[in-house]
Amino acid sequence: MKYYILSTSTESKNTAIIDGFEPNYYPKYNPDNEFSQQNLNVWEFYSKEPVFSKLIFKRGFRLVDFIYPSTMNGCGFIISERIKKIILDFNLMNHKLYKLPIYEFKGIDYNYYLLQLVRGNVDYSMIDFEKSKFFSEERLFNENTRKFEWGNNIEMLSIKNANDYASNVENRFYLSDRVSYYKLVLHKKPKDLFLIHDVHNSEYLISERLKQKLEETKATGLENFVEINIEYNEE
Repeated sequence: MKYYILSTSTESKNTAIIDGFEPNYYPKYNPDNEFSQQNLNVWEFYSKEPVFSKLIFKRGFRLVDFIYPSTMNGCGFIISERIKKIILDFNLMNHKLYKLPIYEFKGIDYNYYLLQLVRGNVDYSMIDFEKSKFFSEERLFNENTRKFEWGNNIEMLSIKNANDYASNVENRFYLSDRVSYYKLVLHKKPKDLFLIHDVHNSEYLISERLKQKLEETKATGLENFVEINIEYNEE
């Protein structure tokens, strides 16, 4: 089955940028408040509603549908009103939705939301290790693109279970290579928006039907979709 990486654009012409914190400008900003937005994390939800600061778009911003929530420790995505209406019709990983107080410099209000996605504890139980095939690959500098890219198969890996996988990931954490796969098989069909720890750098993945819906609605602020081939055992 085809799945795709969901990531926000890093090109300034295709994204909105939010200004950083200024205590006098953002009256709710309080680094000592345990429920303040800068203390959000990807492992668990708050036990109560987060306290959000007023977020200001930088001058010359573009109205886009997806924004990387850099001021909230990257916990999911900031999404527009129209994307909120679309995405909630799909089967999503563990999440919560919060309305955000975001304003343009001239005081015009825009309806945006934080789609907070929580990973919980590291869990590889969705992977069928017996049917999957893994290898390690290097991170090398591409002289043409002037960027670091993954490639060059170093060796095939004998990974039979979650402990083997976790051990290989940990051993390569401080090296210039990572665990990747030729074939990834899951125990069951994944959700329309999901994440597998330490697979594809723990990037968020979406189903083909969600990808098609985002394309139909011309969702903005996203990178081009990168196809990921995933198999799963029929239920």
